[in-house]
Amino acid sequence: MTWSSLPLLSVTLAAALSLGSQDILIFNPPYVPTPASELLGDGISRSWAGGEKGREVLDMLLPQVQRLLAPRGVFYCVLLSSNLPDEVAEILAREGGFRAHTVLRRRAGIEDLQIVRYSRPIEDEQA
Repeated sequence: MTWSSLPLLSVTLAAALSLGSQDILIFNPPYVPTPASELLGDGISRSWAGGEKGREVLDMLLPQVQRLLAPRGVFYCVLLSSNLPDEVAEILAREGGFRAHTVLRRRAGIEDLQIVRYSRPIEDEQA
């Protein structure tokens, strides 16, 4: 299978996804901290406007991650350091037993970007 043959789905957050069946969930939310008023604007600014802490949209998805992912499913998310990645990790650990691992960190201009992988511990199948 090639990347070009993978089915892609574009929806409002997770509205069209089946519960407990997603092997991989990749999320690049609007992450730039902005005044709340910018969230309601029109035009290109809505693509990056993240509200307070830059997590307005992400915080709507976090409670759903545990229910959306298959038992061995993984969640990848793009974050800025100002999005408080440790706090996001704590929320997902508390709500679904997820562990966080930063797989990539890169500076892009003034942004300190990171891609974080969240997964549940895999129990020893031989036990």
